Amino acid sequence: MKKCNLCGVILDDDATFCTACGSSDLSVQKGFGGSGAQNAEKTDNTEYTVLSENQDNAAIPAQPDLGNGNVIAGVVGAFLFALIGGALYFVVYQFGFIAGICGLVTFVLANFGYSLFAKGNKNTAIGIAVSIIMTLIMIFIAEYLSLSYEIFKAAKEAGTQVQISFFEAVKITPEFLEDPEVSGAVAKDLVFAYALGIIASIGNIVNIVKSKKQSKKS
Repeated sequence: MKKCNLCGVILDDDATFCTACGSSDLSVQKGFGGSGAQNAEKTDNTEYTVLSENQDNAAIPAQPDLGNGNVIAGVVGAFLFALIGGALYFVVYQFGFIAGICGLVTFVLANFGYSLFAKGNKNTAIGIAVSIIMTLIMIFIAEYLSLSYEIFKAAKEAGTQVQISFFEAVKITPEFLEDPEVSGAVAKDLVFAYALGIIASIGNIVNIVKSKKQSKKS
């Protein structure tokens, strides 16, 4: 075998010039057999393959995996934004509309608050679980306070000598809930609001299932 003294390429025995650089400064090399040439070719191919893989990987931008983020901060964010949904429930209730629609809004707000404060992905099992829990709590509190306010207004309109404050009405609300008619109405409101809140979470749960299936395939 021959070797180009200029660029170092290994050539055939009958070569008179370098096919790579065109130089005629060739020298006969000992110890280069067919296997050596094949090894050199394999080395070149291996380098080319590695380079190609690196180029392919560089062409595909890495997708950031936000994950759950800061869960504690996410819980705080979900709580604060769920408060907005609870306040909206209370206001809508006073106008005589079906306040249960706010169950859906409360979940959306809680889920947004979680992702905003946690700086993570809202479509995670923890994010959805926290949002659902906050929705259930806030809707219950809003329904309870709405009933307390109804008691307060009723006592005020009755014109009795003993007037009660709103906070006193909150304290005696459990006594009114012992009435089957009152507790039944409250239960209907809660079921409707909770159902809408769960419906709002279905889309997020579906996204989680799809992402898990895609990760398994890859």
